[in-house]
Amino acid sequence: DGVTLELERPLYEAGAASPTLQILHCPGSDGTDARLRNLRSPRGLAAFEADGREYVAIADTGNRRVAVWDDTTGYVAHWEGDLVAPAGVAADPGGEGRFFLLDRDAGGRSRLFLFQLSGDALHVEPGYPVPVDVGDATAGGSGPEIGLAAARDPATGGTLLAVTDATRGRVLEMAREGEGWRTIATRTEAVGTYPGEAGLARPTDVAYTVEGDAVHLYAVDGHDRIVRLR
Repeated sequence: DGVTLELERPLYEAGAASPTLQILHCPGSDGTDARLRNLRSPRGLAAFEADGREYVAIADTGNRRVAVWDDTTGYVAHWEGDLVAPAGVAADPGGEGRFFLLDRDAGGRSRLFLFQLSGDALHVEPGYPVPVDVGDATAGGSGPEIGLAAARDPATGGTLLAVTDATRGRVLEMAREGEGWRTIATRTEAVGTYPGEAGLARPTDVAYTVEGDAVHLYAVDGHDRIVRLR
């Protein structure tokens, strides 16, 4: 088709009989083959470390699975299970090789997973998933709802999680309690300097920053603003 490929070295030995060549171009296209890096409507991703190396966990929402790539974007592992709409991904600040995944359900039956990568095997940690009382407002016109962030709490040394609930205009902050999680704050208004009204409209994503002993929480709210919640 008029395409010319310049090769660094011969593909076949001289005199090879009837050589054939097949080239398959897959990265970046929709599909269902995780090993060929095919994704469909991915919604969230996060970098995490394991065994001194960096990896990327991807919520492959359209294929209802989570995939892990290495630092060269090579396929490492994936997990499908019974996911509905995997959305937010956040590295676990309390453990190497672990990351959280929020599987959103429009009916409010969302679930929080904690995954562990061991070599090239990906598994769900014991005690997970746990239910989270948030929905999925992606179909509501405000853009994809991702809405998961994690940070280490300098005051306690534990892990904080923030989860958006765009349908009800709020962000939940959660802390680990025993084997589960409890909601420690429900954020419904911006603080500090912000455009527009203080009340949240449709928060769809969140991020933490930690500066010394201070923890700040930010949210994407609606189509045109980012506000601080803490």
